[in-house]
Amino acid sequence: MQISDTLKKVLNGESAPTSGQFRTGMGQLFDFIATFLGMDTDDKAAARAGLGAAGKDEMSARIGTVGGLTFRNKLINSKFAINQLVLSGTVVLTAGQYGHDGWKAGASGCTYTFATTGNNTVVTISAGSLVQVIEGRFINGGVYTVSQRGSANFRVAINGAPLAGSFVPGPITTAAANSGASIQVEFSTGTIDRPQVEEGDVASVYTAVPEFELARCQRYFYKTYLQSVAPGTPDPTGVGAYIHFPEAANSYVSFKVRFPVAMAATPTVTLYSSINGATGVIANTDTSSNLPASVIGISESGCTPYVNNSPVSQTNGIRCHLTASARL
Repeated sequence: MQISDTLKKVLNGESAPTSGQFRTGMGQLFDFIATFLGMDTDDKAAARAGLGAAGKDEMSARIGTVGGLTFRNKLINSKFAINQLVLSGTVVLTAGQYGHDGWKAGASGCTYTFATTGNNTVVTISAGSLVQVIEGRFINGGVYTVSQRGSANFRVAINGAPLAGSFVPGPITTAAANSGASIQVEFSTGTIDRPQVEEGDVASVYTAVPEFELARCQRYFYKTYLQSVAPGTPDPTGVGAYIHFPEAANSYVSFKVRFPVAMAATPTVTLYSSINGATGVIANTDTSSNLPASVIGISESGCTPYVNNSPVSQTNGIRCHLTASARL
């Protein structure tokens, strides 16, 4: 169906139509739209295909059947871009130990390497497995589909159940999951490339939210260090560390810490000296010494580290780094 030259001139504002031309033009426009949508034929799928338009099934595969266009993927750090522990080379983890943010070793531990090309990181598991636990508060209930582009087989556990059974190639669609119950996904040996867990029974095109990924990871693990610096690294410059200068001599100097996002649960907080990376202490940068320290008031939103009964002179700078962990 082609639009007539008369209608084109009218639509482009090149001429004013007569009433007859207007009625004719509107009829032609309706016929054109009807052809585009496949309304003038019983074979709508064939009409759409002829126009290059996506049908229902193709649209589902492209954008999914449930959820928004960006937060469909329930996995955090699915591109392995967040690496707050600053791992490199061959990563060897014991059972339950975390590697890249959000990912921990399975019951037999895990050995893996990773390679980044552009914005995408592919993980290669040579022994053991990697697991991610999806927090129950992000599960709405119903079936979920797990997929990925890599070669590693995987298995899924829903409703807070332990991981069991054989590893199989995907996609996998689960049985109905309960709202508010966690889901676990475990990948065996092979490659992991752009994994996805989404609501519904269709494995749709992969999505990620890189601009929010660090904040999503910080719900479970937060550090004061620069992202390029591993926790426990001596950091004489103290970039990112908390620092305080008391107005008077004090043996219990303290300062408030607010986490950037609310954590998943009350975290475990570890203090680090900015001088040498020692744990459980706060550094006095003026005397280059470490002072005994503790933490009180720990909650999902923050905590209060303090020097524990050790004299600090007026205007001496005390400084420390910390990590807070609420990993699942």
